[in-house]
Amino acid sequence: MRRIRLSFITAIFLALACGRAYADDLLLWAPGLGQPQFVLPRPTSVHAPENAVKKFLNRITHDVRLKNIIPPNANLQPVGQVQIWDPQTLALKPRVAVLANQWQDLSTDPQNVRIKRIVTQLTLAGADVYVIPPVADLGLNRKEAVRFRKMLSENFDSLLALGGADVDPSLYHQAKTHSGETNSIRDIAESRIIKSFFASKRGPIFGICRGHQLCAVSLGHQMIQDISQETKADIDHRDSGHRIQIEEGTLLTSIIGSSDKWVNSIHHQAVLPRSNSALKVVAKSIDSGEVVVEGLESRDGRVLTVQFHPELMDEEHGAPLIPALVEYTKAFREKKSNAPIPKLPKTEKCPKGALQRALVRIIKE
Repeated sequence: MRRIRLSFITAIFLALACGRAYADDLLLWAPGLGQPQFVLPRPTSVHAPENAVKKFLNRITHDVRLKNIIPPNANLQPVGQVQIWDPQTLALKPRVAVLANQWQDLSTDPQNVRIKRIVTQLTLAGADVYVIPPVADLGLNRKEAVRFRKMLSENFDSLLALGGADVDPSLYHQAKTHSGETNSIRDIAESRIIKSFFASKRGPIFGICRGHQLCAVSLGHQMIQDISQETKADIDHRDSGHRIQIEEGTLLTSIIGSSDKWVNSIHHQAVLPRSNSALKVVAKSIDSGEVVVEGLESRDGRVLTVQFHPELMDEEHGAPLIPALVEYTKAFREKKSNAPIPKLPKTEKCPKGALQRALVRIIKE
């Protein structure tokens, strides 16, 4: 009788232990040849990794709260191959996690090249790139969601938030006035990942366009919901190009190589700076006396965001920013320290090929 009782207790213990193990799993989802690799959590209620992906795809296409960003008839990636992430696997290259925010980023349509473009550019720059799908934590309980975000910061060397739709005004405590179509469920999920990654102090965070705005909102700034409606600026920021002024001695200056640069412009909103934010303004455009924020950096060098799209620019302008982000990630990884990053020295135009060595040297000093 005693043996039966002990066996029963042992069985319960093992079942509970296994249940906890599922919650600690990251899943690596590879839909097919030539497609990005995605990262998902495995909920405690799901045993088979493939079933976790199936459940995620079913949830995002049937959740009514997401119908404006993921239509029910969306041609999403197949389940393909799914395996449990092995944190012990030796990573020879820096691991970059990319925050996706559109259903097209999960689409099988060959015309949807956005996510493939940035993944390809980062890969060619020397990174192992993984994509976090929109609302990846959908269906997780609070404890699982917190653990998922912690695992992201533990297993990836940097985080990149991409461009996309307007950020929901509820995230910066404003009523919706001039914002376009938004989705608070998606935006809150992304914002929590950014906040968690920032709090971990394990690696840098980068933001492009919407990603720049989302990082700003997540870390204390607010937003101008429409530049043309709320300011006197007369540049059409929605579809144009213009010059920006970059503060000397910043990370952005050392990468781009100039304090006066021509950039593309595909946005109608802008960051509204607040003094209590962890991010300082390092780049701006001045239009009819109106200052439009074009770049932000954290004071400890762990966050860099830009309003423009470097992935769509040529080598002379913003394109060097993408390989530089990979080199900066690599330098952080090699440093393996939570110590503050030294301030960057003032620089003139950065000689071609010297940027990567300069970034590594700055961080190692």
